[in-house]
Amino acid sequence: MALTGWPHLRILSWLVACALLLLAVPVTTLLMVVEGDIHVDLYVNGVYILQDGTVPVIPLNGLRRVIAETATARVMSSTKNIQAGDLIALRVLGNPFPMRNVTDLLGKVREYSHFTGAILVGEDGTMSTSAFKCSTDRESNDVAKIPFYSKNYNDSHWAYAYEQPDECCPWRDPDEAWRQVGAKWIGMPPSSYGGNISGPRFFNCRYTVPGNTTSSRLPVEQTVSASESAPFLNITSVVTATSMSMIMFHVDREAHVYCGLIDARYQLRTPTHLELKSWGGAKLNSLGPQWVFKEFGDEDFTTEEIDYPGIDRVDADDLEHCERKCMNRGEECMALVFHAVGKDTTTGTNCKLLNGTYDASKRKDPSEWALFQQRRKVSEKQINSITVSGMLLPGTIYNVFCSAEDAFTGDHSNITTIADAMITMRTEGCFDCGSTNPPQVTLLGGFAKMNMIGIVAKASRTGRIFCNAFEITNVTEEEPLVVTSQKIRQADFFNILTVSGASVGVAITGLKPKTHYEVACVAEADGGLESPIESIQSTRREIWTENTVVTVNSMKIRRETQPSDSNVDQIIASLQLTSFGYMYCNTFPSESMMMLGVPDQEMLKEIGLKAKIVDLQSDAAALWEDLDKNTSYDVWCTAEFDDFKNESLGESILSPFPVATVLDVQVGYDSVDVTVSVSKGPAEIYCKVFPWALRPTTERPFPPPTQGQMWTSKHKTQLLLPLGGSVIINIPGLMSGMYYDLYCYSEVYQPPVAFGMVTPPKQGMDSDMISRTRRSFIVKGPLFDEMGWSCVSGHTCSIEHVMGNGLSEMDQVMVRSDECPGRCACSGEVDPNRKGALCSAISQDPVVMAGVGLSDRQDPRGQWCYVEPGACRDEEESSHFPGMMLSYKVCSYNATVGKDAERFVPGFPNGGLAKRRKDRGGREFDFSTEPMVAAGGLYNLCWCNGTESSCKSESDFKLRLGGLHYNGPSATQAKSNMTCRVGLPCVLSHFDGHALSEGSRVVVLPEDPRGCLWQKRSVADPPGIEGFPNWGVSEVFNDTRRDFTFFSVPLVVPGGRYNLCWCGPPKQGMVKAPGKEYRMPDGIVPPPCPDSRPDGGGQFLAPAGQLVVLGPVPRETS
Repeated sequence: MALTGWPHLRILSWLVACALLLLAVPVTTLLMVVEGDIHVDLYVNGVYILQDGTVPVIPLNGLRRVIAETATARVMSSTKNIQAGDLIALRVLGNPFPMRNVTDLLGKVREYSHFTGAILVGEDGTMSTSAFKCSTDRESNDVAKIPFYSKNYNDSHWAYAYEQPDECCPWRDPDEAWRQVGAKWIGMPPSSYGGNISGPRFFNCRYTVPGNTTSSRLPVEQTVSASESAPFLNITSVVTATSMSMIMFHVDREAHVYCGLIDARYQLRTPTHLELKSWGGAKLNSLGPQWVFKEFGDEDFTTEEIDYPGIDRVDADDLEHCERKCMNRGEECMALVFHAVGKDTTTGTNCKLLNGTYDASKRKDPSEWALFQQRRKVSEKQINSITVSGMLLPGTIYNVFCSAEDAFTGDHSNITTIADAMITMRTEGCFDCGSTNPPQVTLLGGFAKMNMIGIVAKASRTGRIFCNAFEITNVTEEEPLVVTSQKIRQADFFNILTVSGASVGVAITGLKPKTHYEVACVAEADGGLESPIESIQSTRREIWTENTVVTVNSMKIRRETQPSDSNVDQIIASLQLTSFGYMYCNTFPSESMMMLGVPDQEMLKEIGLKAKIVDLQSDAAALWEDLDKNTSYDVWCTAEFDDFKNESLGESILSPFPVATVLDVQVGYDSVDVTVSVSKGPAEIYCKVFPWALRPTTERPFPPPTQGQMWTSKHKTQLLLPLGGSVIINIPGLMSGMYYDLYCYSEVYQPPVAFGMVTPPKQGMDSDMISRTRRSFIVKGPLFDEMGWSCVSGHTCSIEHVMGNGLSEMDQVMVRSDECPGRCACSGEVDPNRKGALCSAISQDPVVMAGVGLSDRQDPRGQWCYVEPGACRDEEESSHFPGMMLSYKVCSYNATVGKDAERFVPGFPNGGLAKRRKDRGGREFDFSTEPMVAAGGLYNLCWCNGTESSCKSESDFKLRLGGLHYNGPSATQAKSNMTCRVGLPCVLSHFDGHALSEGSRVVVLPEDPRGCLWQKRSVADPPGIEGFPNWGVSEVFNDTRRDFTFFSVPLVVPGGRYNLCWCGPPKQGMVKAPGKEYRMPDGIVPPPCPDSRPDGGGQFLAPAGQLVVLGPVPRETS
């Protein structure tokens, strides 16, 4: 594309301090609001989180507008997706003066201690409470000097935070902006103040994220009584006035109900029950369904009595008295017949009570002397109401939330239930009711990333701006893409416009990398009036998503008259980036963008201005001057990471081929993320890991890999940018706790050659260069043991000598009969219908949008969500959105573990959850310290990191520690029949079990309900079956023939059925190899099972089926 005549461009990089009437493009998956007495910094996993200074209002779940420019609270955002185990850290600075004077409403001056504090709330449920840990330590007190905000810092000696009371600091939150969230101001505990009455002037705090759902991240006090068994609530309607609102609802039983309204523009997240209880309106003892009497059809009086016998006949003063008598009988009485005229001729009574089996269609012949009033008793929902005071704005969207609390148990709605019951309403009226002009929407520019497109747009009236992206497939001149307001609004990507003419950012997420889309926007004014079709059409742009990481976090665009020349305009674009590197931007006539499409990253790098970004706390900006006032312009930008290491004339610059450098290695529990930069492009980049040898000695693999070995790696990518750049390569499927060496390699990218052509020789790094990329690392978590552990049915069961990296006393282990969850987890990705981020049973049908249809349009296969490709064994491609993988199995991992688990391996106590041995560093666990019996087989041992998760659900037990070989008869064997004949030696062949050893035996016992716990009745009775060799105890198991024999002696016993019980010798002892990272047998051969069965059963406890002896059955005598 040839571009000529562009205005002069000038690069700027400064801290934007002026008030831009703009909003950031909300591309974040992390959004938090923080405030400190003077200053507070936020870190996540050691990464400094930028303030989103482009957000015009602070979202704190209120009704009032809190202007971000003048507020002391700050919105912090990042594209990082917070996971369980991530670290949130705060650096808090306070006022240097320990005391502060405050004048109260009566003019009296009071002196307060000037405590240092901070408060935090996140849209994910995180809130500052005493669960945080705080200290004045800045770094570790050793040679490593690990900073407090690093995940590797050990805060075990830190004290828990102190929740500062509201009355301590009356200067805080004068507008009550924080009133409607449950976060607490926290600080150092008073015990640490020493001689300073106001405590330290600075401190640092740390908090480990406990889970991956909103409910798991809420403070404990917010969820302790949350229960799915709480009263069910349904909001039926809302009536609003200027200063109050009436909310109508019904509940399924008596309950305390709390309701409130939140301006949708200022909502951060769904409020909790306790939050609604603190600031919402209340209706105590709200009525559930009540019994009432209804007529049969339209009849009030009739001469045809229901022909059905009554449960009782009584006298009543009137119909109401008869109804009370029926009501007093509870559900025993479900209908009545009252004689309005006359009485029953047999009993002389006038009130007949009927039970619920009556048939109202069966009537007696019309009576000539009696007149009846007949009523049926039905349960009717009661409409309750709550009046909520508060000044509401006209033409404004509000979200209405309610929560119910059981009046007797205190169980209340959880946050998911509260969100499901929410309704949205718009107040009547408008701010500019006299205007009938529809809002004009204008697209100003934006940027594209791998999975999203950020749009900056403005509108002529306040309200909302919606944008959407439509994949361009099979679009022709004969069948063009039709874009309507309804299609744009369908995906619900929008932002609030609080000032007309201002610009806002709209993030369109859930897109596919390197895919052709067309975007369009529509504005909706307060009151619901939409942009005309010609205005919508002017926003249409064709744009490609990228296939490499784009480091733009937010973007602002401002157009104004040029100060030096009022006849022309200037445009300022300001970008906030997530990492160091380069930014590329340019302006284009909007008409050209509509016809030619938006330039991609590669073209922007060629024709756009280039800015080097070295300060992430300042916005990077570009200025275009001398622009024609009568021409509309778009601004499109991109950005990439660069560490600037290769900017000198070193080896990588002089090399004719791209040279790879490993910049960073982020190690997980089963994978590693490698950041690799290459000196030039286009390049093909390979990375490969090599495990260290553990047996017989622990040593690294040698020699370094060759080019040929690197070519075999599945972990590769392409960087087609001519100036090089950086990429992140994820290497999954690693063994937890294992040592690895990492190498990377790059070569000149060669496009595929035509069939039959000779592939040209490759130009890439040599072996010496490859060896210099080596990085060594240890995968986090326990070391997977391919030998596994063993237990024996009828004995105690434990696992010992667990090895690995970063084990702790908090870790836990459970046993499963199927695979451990591993990487199988919801990816958080949503489809264009905003579904699939979390587990839900909502239908996948595109007609059913997210948030509706949960009751009437459910997926028949149950709950599902989208997952990363290759993460779940049952994954399948979405039938509606090709390329997106979904799983049903992943949602089963939300089940609880432990004694309350609904599913577990039969025979294992505590739901299969092992108990930690105290002071063993997370290396020894007991499933049972008493003899236990379970089916023989190979089970999986799944490990949970107790320092990063609560270990309360199956999804927390991700990693497979190894196999558990449970020695004993299989479940099939325990249900099978084996046969022997009287007069012949008994041989039990094809005995089905797991890891049966030569020291095991079986015993034949009488068929008795006590099974393997059978005991003889008296001391004089025989210890087993008379006539059976050795009283029914077999010889030891023959591992060669896989059978049990009974000394080759013919059977002389009555024919019939007998119980078989198995005994196994103790498990083989294991010890840690001295100085090695593996276990080995202790060399002691376990003794075989005894040749006689003890009276208490001993270890002959495992059911092994039944023995059917074919032969004469003695006749019973009387």
